[in-house]
Amino acid sequence: MKGCKEGGVSDKDCLCATQKVGTRYDLKNLQEFMNDRAIPMQTLQMDFVKALAMCRQAG
Repeated sequence: MKGCKEGGVSDKDCLCATQKVGTRYDLKNLQEFMNDRAIPMQTLQMDFVKALAMCRQAG
């Protein structure tokens, strides 16, 4: 969320994208979640970008 806001995205869109990604990833234990499932960080980042695009379109 912090990085999203620092990128100049509105609070509303950052929150929306974080919530969408949170349905797929365990954001409270993200590093452990990623390690357990062998998911590269790039996958999470791309999913976040897609979620952000959906939020902006809906906005």
